Amino acid sequence: MIKKKEDTKEEFLENIKKITDLINKNDNFFFYFSPDPDAVGVSIAFSLFLRQNYKDCVIFLPEGFDPNLDFLFDVASYNKIRIIKDVHKLKDILMQSKPVFVTCDTATHFLLPSFSEINKLKDEFCPKESIELDHHFGGDSEKIYEDSLTLFLKTNSSCEILAEVFDEIGKFENKNIDYIFPRNIVLSLLIGICFDTQFGKFVVDKENYDKWYHFLSDRLKSITWGNPKYLNSSKQVFDAINKMSETKEKVLKYLVDTSRTKKKVGLLILPPVGMYESLGPAGDSTCILSKIVTDLSNSLPEYAGRIGILIFYDNLAKIYFLKIRRSFSYKDYDLRDLEVLLKEIFEKDYLGGGGHSGATSFRINDIDRNDFIYKVEQFFDKVVEIITNLKNASIENNEDSIKKKKKKKSKEDDIKKNKKKKKNKK
Repeated sequence: MIKKKEDTKEEFLENIKKITDLINKNDNFFFYFSPDPDAVGVSIAFSLFLRQNYKDCVIFLPEGFDPNLDFLFDVASYNKIRIIKDVHKLKDILMQSKPVFVTCDTATHFLLPSFSEINKLKDEFCPKESIELDHHFGGDSEKIYEDSLTLFLKTNSSCEILAEVFDEIGKFENKNIDYIFPRNIVLSLLIGICFDTQFGKFVVDKENYDKWYHFLSDRLKSITWGNPKYLNSSKQVFDAINKMSETKEKVLKYLVDTSRTKKKVGLLILPPVGMYESLGPAGDSTCILSKIVTDLSNSLPEYAGRIGILIFYDNLAKIYFLKIRRSFSYKDYDLRDLEVLLKEIFEKDYLGGGGHSGATSFRINDIDRNDFIYKVEQFFDKVVEIITNLKNASIENNEDSIKKKKKKKSKEDDIKKNKKKKKNKK
């Protein structure tokens, strides 16, 4: 494994030039990622840019995805970007077109769907050189392919990285803004930025967020015309991708209400439901497990108060996932530090994970469910203890600080009194 590290500014700019050369030399590109709205947004934006340059693009999206993003897939289809859901159809495509692999917004190969099958096809038929674009560091994040040209920056979203890339290409090639940032590319990039920051609530790099959020938002508004149903602001984009059916809202509320909370730390262990099975009544398609995991993991910490731990079994990858998030108002603990505790409790069955300080994902081996739940309970109690002790320590520090301030004030008052006495004597 090659540990992922952030590119320096010089490396980043040099890699953009190399990637531009790679694009010029190849006609076919294959987008491969662990799906979420940022990954989808950045991949479709990149594909649209390549289509402008008369390149053919295929996106592999094996699972049913959130219908809220259907408008983005319509954009892709209209621009002749192929969305492939069946891994078995890929063999012929990869054999015939020999595309350059582009991996976006994915920390490690463990999160790539059907990796062993697709990697064999890549090794056999496709160029060694590939492109990797990502903003995930720490944990088991890695450079997935040895010969990749990387675009690795510590930003709020992968879509911000691609916006930087397009901006630099515009400077290199002296392209105007209409060529570099047409409406559908702007729309795709805003989806990732709005989703990963939850409309500015969770921001790692405020300066970069402000730069691209405001530029893209203003640009979308200025170049959208015609049908009033067209999305013309970042707020409309955010509302569109977070729109919920009444059934989905009820299912999410029910699930969150069944979670357990101790000292503002919440735990929800989902029943062993298939990733493509619905948790809603009559198999409601908006409530398929894979589609509601993100909403659930974001809702739990707000419900609990500080931290939410969502646990589910992925019947496709045959591993357990722990999605752990902080609430918007709680910033006192870096969730990546929980990896030490997971290694201690699960030992050899801990498979890896990582993420950001306020949002992480960890993986556990397919062990006996009863044994797994027993260890999860241990983990939960330890997390509660850590957060409680941290809070108590913070309270004690505040109390000490208050005492010191009072003591200092008292001393200053005494000095003033003594000075006043001496003055009166004179």
